[in-house]
Amino acid sequence: HVFKTRKTSPVPLPVDSIPPVAGAWLPGKIDAATRGATVKYQTDYAFDIAQSAVAYDGISGGLGGIQAAVSDVLGNNVFIFLLANTARTKDDLLSSFNGALTYVRRTSRFNFGLGAFHLYDEYYNDFDGYYYERLVGGVFSGSYPLSKFDRIESSIFVRYSDKDIYTLYNRRQALLATPTLSFISDNTLWESTGPLEGRRLNVTVGITHDFRSDQEFSRMVMADFRHYLRLRMLSCLASRFYAFQSTGIEPQRLYLGGSWSFRGYSRRHFYNRNILFNSEELRFPLINDFLVDFPVGSFRLRGIRGALFHDVGTAWDNQWHGWIGSFGASVRIALGYLVVLRFDFSRTHDFRSISDHTRTDFFFGWNF
Repeated sequence: HVFKTRKTSPVPLPVDSIPPVAGAWLPGKIDAATRGATVKYQTDYAFDIAQSAVAYDGISGGLGGIQAAVSDVLGNNVFIFLLANTARTKDDLLSSFNGALTYVRRTSRFNFGLGAFHLYDEYYNDFDGYYYERLVGGVFSGSYPLSKFDRIESSIFVRYSDKDIYTLYNRRQALLATPTLSFISDNTLWESTGPLEGRRLNVTVGITHDFRSDQEFSRMVMADFRHYLRLRMLSCLASRFYAFQSTGIEPQRLYLGGSWSFRGYSRRHFYNRNILFNSEELRFPLINDFLVDFPVGSFRLRGIRGALFHDVGTAWDNQWHGWIGSFGASVRIALGYLVVLRFDFSRTHDFRSISDHTRTDFFFGWNF
């Protein structure tokens, strides 16, 4: 075969076709008919989520409820509904209806929400034990962004509370108002299992006042700071510093422990009104792509990560108990972009001795 080449010569460009500004592209004009052909936005609502559940327990009896969220196309207006019943007997059927309605409006820079609720159920915590409580009230919340990464949030809950700790024969009624104020900042960059670079901050203060007795029920301050120092493309040093304190007649208490917070201890090991906690974690990649072929198809996992961690913390009410800690290793598997499966292997210590038992926990969720 013989191939022949053809010589080409440049084509001259007319001077009139050159834009008036060198290197610039100018769009064509839009005629009046096209400009006038606009369609006004019509709000159309659809379900974002709708779910229900029905359960029966031989001791507690039956219960069930539904939850739904409805929003418009742009998400500017959101309605959230809750309806449930927690009656143990037929006599409690009407008084045990739980209902809540929340409206969130996000059409401007200042986002706000309004809500009303009636909640009644039996509850349990490690301080009061079992108790019944009825809550009837409303809530107003607002959020204002200072920048792309920083915002201020505030809310106020007003509610009537009827709490009956029947194991102690103690019943109290109160008309409570709880205003809170928060500063939130977040500029993190994420990969498949969690944040990899940046920092996150949440500082919240609040107070609860009882109008019936004209007393302060509780005061609360919380600070949660997380920093991510990127070492390589998929490696980082993650640090978390958390502090919480609540005082007053009925101070708020929080649980601490478990794979999500203080590893090496059970999920509800601590339940106190004062908490100090620090976690340091070295994150690194283990396997980026794991593929196994079977006769009927393939099984693939992407984003298998590892971590070495050390946690230090303490929790107390009135008497300081000293520092304790834990250390160990962790494996995280990204199940698509929906959730992360974590396996933690840890041992506890009190800075004098180390436990001889290795605790294994698994958890569905994201890294802190």
